Amino acid sequence: MKRTYILAGTLIAALIFYYFFVYNRDVSSLDSDDISFAVKDTGAVKTIALTKVIEGEDIERIILDRRPNGTWQLDKKYPVFQPRINYLLKTMHLIHVKEKLVDEGIKTAQHILDLTHTRVEIYDEKGLVKAYLLGTEAKGSRGTLMKLENSRQPFIVELPGLQGFVNTHYTLDRTVWRENLLFDGHRDKIKNISLTYPEAGKSFRLQRESPEGTWQILGNETALHTKNLEKYLSQFDRKIYAESFAEEAYPGKLEELQGKTPSLSFSIGYFTGEIRTIHLFEREENPNNYFGWVEGVNELLTIQHFVFDKFREERSFFVERVFE
Repeated sequence: MKRTYILAGTLIAALIFYYFFVYNRDVSSLDSDDISFAVKDTGAVKTIALTKVIEGEDIERIILDRRPNGTWQLDKKYPVFQPRINYLLKTMHLIHVKEKLVDEGIKTAQHILDLTHTRVEIYDEKGLVKAYLLGTEAKGSRGTLMKLENSRQPFIVELPGLQGFVNTHYTLDRTVWRENLLFDGHRDKIKNISLTYPEAGKSFRLQRESPEGTWQILGNETALHTKNLEKYLSQFDRKIYAESFAEEAYPGKLEELQGKTPSLSFSIGYFTGEIRTIHLFEREENPNNYFGWVEGVNELLTIQHFVFDKFREERSFFVERVFE
């Protein structure tokens, strides 16, 4: 902790000093080897390694790998949220030098990078494509401090039209990178859907035998309310995600809830044979979301009501009433 405070104080002092040096916006005369931060062909990128370095010591490292099917994996274990990796690849392609530093500003910037930076390594199938050191945002500028690993010259870099700082897109927070998938809601893949409630009579199971088959509801009733059924099924058209991973904020909560009866359990089966079951719990202290987890994954999630509740129906919704 003491080391952290000392480092923070030193960094702040360096930033204040750094702020008072003038940038030189003319980068036309610079050696291209010093300013070639952009990756021309991001489609060829296979691996991205991000390492947090403090005072020359590697503190934390994450690895992002492209799989043969085009999806990405975090630390060879977790699926990566595709829009997040797409944005990082776009950043790597568009990044360019905004301003160069002059005089003592170069020394100060190097001192800042020596104190703390994120080392970014980009690989294709042949090996290392590019490596650079990513520092803090530049005071009084919409840019971020960065230096190619083998260059002596740090620069201020930016993205065209970006409101914010480049370094925010290179986070080492694993919960930001991970795909917090609840279930794949593409209708053509789904064989059965069921909701289970503690209250008698509310639970139901819809199923069909093939992608072209007719949907049925299990039980004695033979007449389905076709309009309500179609209204319900029409909402199954995309992947559905949880709001956040919550174990860090609520330690021990998952174990507590696993000993209780869920407010409801949602299960979806696919023609591939996969079954995905989600247990959800109402939160008295927060009416905006549920606690829950995916069976077999067993990580505490928060799940927003407005995301899930369109899939929350009861058996009576699907049964055609016959009046004599």
